[in-house]
Amino acid sequence: MAKKNITIGVLAIQGDVLEHVLMMDKVLAKKNIPTKTVRVKTPEQLEKIDGLIIPGGESTVMSRFIEEKRFDEKLIKMIQEKGKKGMALFGTCAGTVMLSKSSTDKVVKGFTQTLLELMDIDVLRNKYGRQQESFELDLVVQGFGKKTFPGVFIRAPIIKTVGKIVEVLCKSTEEIYAAKQGKLLAVTFHPELTDDTRFHELFLEIVLSEK
Repeated sequence: MAKKNITIGVLAIQGDVLEHVLMMDKVLAKKNIPTKTVRVKTPEQLEKIDGLIIPGGESTVMSRFIEEKRFDEKLIKMIQEKGKKGMALFGTCAGTVMLSKSSTDKVVKGFTQTLLELMDIDVLRNKYGRQQESFELDLVVQGFGKKTFPGVFIRAPIIKTVGKIVEVLCKSTEEIYAAKQGKLLAVTFHPELTDDTRFHELFLEIVLSEK
């Protein structure tokens, strides 16, 4: 039996934290789950959640924050450890960069940042250039039926390649926009900036799954 009283957290270091909290709370209420989404800032809070959303924002800033000495690197190490042990993780935009095993940047050459290295995907940051190059695109997503999903791309990355165990959920001829690996979910856009809750509902299903 899947447990109903679950707690989902949003990594509240930087990025679209509030938007994810509000959307996830809407989904939890819709599914009659009597818990609220929590903002996660410390290693101790990670011990109390069943799934973690890593929001869009600035991945280099995010990686620096979660490595800060005040946490003694415990925060990033605990996310890695819990991800390896099967805790569900959902990365959006910059969060997808954080989940990846490898990443390069189209705009900033020779950049380095800490990655969680949990998902067998290779990501290209800033694929479409600077923020003024942001756009929206109707996406066909596997499992979502005929109704397209409104993809909001802001300084968006793309998933260049995926490993054998990664399931591609959404792609065009040359680009991958969404993928799933076990209990890891990654999208290159911002579902939290839309009114469509289907990706957050999918993440809840992943959290509740015992696989």
